[in-house]
Amino acid sequence: MTKRDWFLVSGIIIINIITFTILTQVLQLPNKCKCETRVIKIESNNSINIKRILLEKYIFEHSKYNYDDPNIRRIIDAVDSAVDKYYQQLDYIGPTLFTEEQLKILVYSIIQIESKFDIYAISKSNAIGLMQILPNKINLDYINKFINIQNKKELFDINNNIEAGLILLNHHFEIAYKKLKNQSYNKINLLKKALNIYSNDDSGKYAIRVISIMTELKYFLKI
Repeated sequence: MTKRDWFLVSGIIIINIITFTILTQVLQLPNKCKCETRVIKIESNNSINIKRILLEKYIFEHSKYNYDDPNIRRIIDAVDSAVDKYYQQLDYIGPTLFTEEQLKILVYSIIQIESKFDIYAISKSNAIGLMQILPNKINLDYINKFINIQNKKELFDINNNIEAGLILLNHHFEIAYKKLKNQSYNKINLLKKALNIYSNDDSGKYAIRVISIMTELKYFLKI
């Protein structure tokens, strides 16, 4: 073999090695991308699952339920469902004021104060269920613009109660906004005013309790 032939053969071998290396990397790239995407999805799902587990733990610690009681998961599912269903429709507590996560935190905080997560709670004033809906004509007429509640017994249904609570809460934010719109106010003042209307408490203590629990729950869930 002449020197010229040797260089030619060597060149072909080097070219083949380089080509093989490039093809190997290219062929492995889709698998690598799939793996990275899968890892991201797993991390995302884990984050959601961890938050849900923490929420289940929080409700367990602040309610009469055992940890494995299905009512804990039913409450979480109902809050998720109600916020997902109405978030874009709520003019006063929707995207203009809260994120979906913040709105859920607000709902859980109200439920904790109103009923301690007791689905069948009834107050001395006959307010009903998780969000303690007072089934008077004014409230029911307004609620029925959005959902069909034929009688007060239907407010013991978890989904009905939370949906009705969201609808009334939005209405009370509307009233608070109209009362404050000619004044200098911020989001916190609006929240306090609306909560005072929701609870029929002019002292402001109810609003302070709700905001305190919102802060506690946000910290607990590591949001």
